[in-house]
Order: sequence, then C-alpha cells, then structure tokens
Amino acid sequence: MQAQQSIFDHCAQHALAYTPAVYQTEPHTVLLEVEASLRLFGGLRKILYNIRKRTSTLHGPLSTSVAPTPTGAWLLTNARQVTFRYACSFASLKRALDPLSCLALTSAQEHRNWLDAIGCKTFRDLRALPRAGLARRIGPALLQELDAAYSQTHTSLKPYQPPSRFIERLDLTERIEHTVAITHALEHMLLQLCTWLIAKRSALTRLRIMLHHERYKDSAVLTQHDIAFAEPVHTFSSLALLVHEHLERLPLKDSVVALTVESLDVTELQHTAGGLFPETLRTPAERRKLFDLLTSRLGPQSLLHPAPVADHRPEIANSWICTPTNHEKPTQEDILQLLERPFWLLPVPLALRLERDRPFYQTTLELLRGPERLECGWWDGPSIARDYFEARDKTGARYWIYRERDTDPAHWYLHGIFS
Repeated sequence: MQAQQSIFDHCAQHALAYTPAVYQTEPHTVLLEVEASLRLFGGLRKILYNIRKRTSTLHGPLSTSVAPTPTGAWLLTNARQVTFRYACSFASLKRALDPLSCLALTSAQEHRNWLDAIGCKTFRDLRALPRAGLARRIGPALLQELDAAYSQTHTSLKPYQPPSRFIERLDLTERIEHTVAITHALEHMLLQLCTWLIAKRSALTRLRIMLHHERYKDSAVLTQHDIAFAEPVHTFSSLALLVHEHLERLPLKDSVVALTVESLDVTELQHTAGGLFPETLRTPAERRKLFDLLTSRLGPQSLLHPAPVADHRPEIANSWICTPTNHEKPTQEDILQLLERPFWLLPVPLALRLERDRPFYQTTLELLRGPERLECGWWDGPSIARDYFEARDKTGARYWIYRERDTDPAHWYLHGIFS
C-alpha cells in the first residue's frame, strides 16, 4: 500500500508541472484541469504524451481519459465497459456515458437491488426515470452524482498539495559495493526529488543521502552524507552532477542494501525574467555587433534608437531616430530627466470625463503627485499650457494626466502610462 501511495503522489506531482488544478480521488485517480494550459503546452495530445512519458519510470499501470467534467473523466477512467475514453465535448461525453452501468456511480451501490428490480441498468435508463419520483425514492445524492457526470457543476475536491518534506527509500535487489553503482541507483530517486521540487516551486539547498548496510536489524548500520549547495539547485542535471562528484570521493564502509534520499533545506525558487536577446550580450562590444547584424539584415531604417529632444513638450521630446553608427548611450543627465516620465506615451492625448469633479479613466483617478507646470512653445507652436499630475486608479495602475489651464471648465487628458 505504501508503494502504491508513493506512485499515486508522484503522479500528482508530475501533473503539477502542467496545471496547478490537480486533484486526487479514489481509487488512485488523479484529475487535472488543463483547459487553461492547452495553448502553453501545445495541445491536449502533447500534454497526455508528456505525462505518460514522465510517469513511465514509476513502474505502475497508467490509464488516461479526457472529459469536460471531473466526474465524467473519473468514470471513463475507472468504468470497465467504456468503449472509448476520450470525450472532448459534452456530446461525445454523453455518447460514452449512456451505455455504462449505473452501478459505476458510488451512490447507486446501496440501491442496486431496487435498480435491478425496475430494470434500470445503464446511465441512459437512469436518466429516463422521473427525477422527482427518483429523488423521493432514493434521495438526491444519486441525481447529484449523475448531473455532475454530464454537466460542469461545482466540485468540492481539494487541490493536491505536495508533502512539505521529501524522503524516499529504495531497497536494492542485491548488495552494491561500488560508488558508481550507487550513483546509478540514485538517479531514479533524484528524478523524483526534482519532480517534488518543481511541484513545490522550490530549490534545494541541503540534501541527505543515507546508505543502509543492513536490511533487517532494528538498529541498522548506515552511513549518512549531508550535502550543502552554495547555489540552490532544482534541475536533475545539476543535482545529479553534484551528487556524483560528492559520492565519487567517499570510501564505502561496507556493501549497501538500501538507499534513502531526504530533503533537509529548501528555498523558494527564484525566477528571473527572460530577455529579448541572449544573456551573452553583456558587454558593449557584443551589443554593437548585434546592432550591426540587425542593421545589415533589416536595413538602417528598421532599427530605431531613442533620441530625446531638448524640449519640455512631451510629444516633441519623445522621438526616435535610426540607430546611429556609434551606438551612443544617453548621458547621466538624460537618464535623470527621464526618471519621472511614463514608460508609454500615447501618440495623441485621450480626453477624460469628470465624475464628481475628478478625472475618470475606467475608474475614478486619485492624484498622487503634481502639478508639474509645462508652458512653452509660443515661439514656434504649438504652444501648451498644462498642469501634469501622476494619478492612480482603483486597481493600482498609474497614469500621467494633465489639465489644460486655458479652458473653463478645465479639460483633462490622459497622456502616458507608467510601467
């Protein structure tokens, strides 16, 4: 039973790599809600293939099914008379469930004699019975379970949560006397450990490996090795390499009959935002080579470079030019000047309406900072006379808005959005 439960838990942990909505039900069934993950992982076929591939190392039979309802998927997986187990629409689900024995429903077991007496054999027969009379005769539980199989109803299943600590023991079929064989035997356990880390969204900082030298003694003789990592690890390649290097230099006290792997300390997995270009572009020389390559392939008119103009009017100061050949960076003064400006500037300011004397954009806007008065352009036109404010809506989004000073009543406009 413990081995089956371990396989059951590892299946759920593998499934967490594709969706956070993973549920465990009896008998040893794992349910996944993957509708929101289809586009990310390339469709339903690829998700099923990858799950089968990941769980192939668990040494247990795996049966899969697909249905638009959790109860429907559970029935297609566990019922014996199912002709096909993949029903991606409600119409195909109905065709798959109608011929099944109604005794496949848990609530029907206690009423099997009565159902046999009235000749109700299948789901189709059960659905044909008058609902009001059926509910009075045997209660609402069977009807609720039947409705949950055919339609998307609320489920009370609790999402699966991986255990707080990983500990796994492997009893070897024969004694091992070489560290190379021990490393090979540990690979499967390290794969399970990495699956648990991914499910926990964590990285490992300290690991314990125990080598058991006696199998049946109460006070079994064992060798304990604790490995600390300077940099948290969560991938199999990194973990296997470090464990191999550690064990390779350790002398064996005696032959080994069992192995135990235990996670001691874990930390939250830190994700770094990816960039548009490769991480190797760290030096100015590498970036200049990239600019030269893009310019030669796309043409000089296709690659633009920010070129601020010495003008207080935002729509004039924010300009773009073809990338210069020297790839000069803006000066420190330019950077400091741009710090209080929004990341996105609208091509044309958007007029805002007022609600209770306050500017409104999707929600009522709260003024955070300002006014910053800009009045210039009378010598070359167009001239402006504006009071700029930083504002925030109820969701926390920040905007750059301004009020025209030469109008009565005052007109408000949205000009930029902060990142």
